[in-house]
Amino acid sequence: MLGSIALIPIATHSPAAKAASATKGMLHYQESPKDGKSCSDCSSFRPSTAPDSDTGACKILEGPISPHGWCMAFSRR
Repeated sequence: MLGSIALIPIATHSPAAKAASATKGMLHYQESPKDGKSCSDCSSFRPSTAPDSDTGACKILEGPISPHGWCMAFSRR
């Protein structure tokens, strides 16, 4: 008899998800890349429009986000 495995996503990028509704701790945000993945390559990352700012924003996480950071919600562009 073959079994089945159910894969349940931890975070989704659905339109129903409230913008910036997760805390950094909830999604294990870190200020450095993980396994070659970084916020600047994520579909939820929004770079700052300020010329002297080195942080951006995220559709999912609250607060300033480093383009070199990473979290569990990473989704490559």
